[in-house]
Amino acid sequence: MTIEIYPEDEEIIKTKLAGGDFANPAEMIHRALAVLFPVEKTQPADSAAPTPFLNRDRLKATPAERAASFERWARSHEHGIVLPGEAMRRESFYGDRG
Repeated sequence: MTIEIYPEDEEIIKTKLAGGDFANPAEMIHRALAVLFPVEKTQPADSAAPTPFLNRDRLKATPAERAASFERWARSHEHGIVLPGEAMRRESFYGDRG
């Protein structure tokens, strides 16, 4: 498959690849598509609406139950918004003050 892209998008791709944010253009496209078109995953009936324990429930739960609840909740967010690598760099946090 051959895809034609706009010149400004090509520059973004080159910059992101040079910065190490993505291994190759295919990875960039794959991650972008996962955000735009998340795959619906079926969850077991006992975790239909995963949420972490509320404070009052945490007091009664065992450490293993709390860990399992957190892991179910975290897995339900697999296809959330993917931040680019530059969003996690110090310069992004502090700008000119860093």
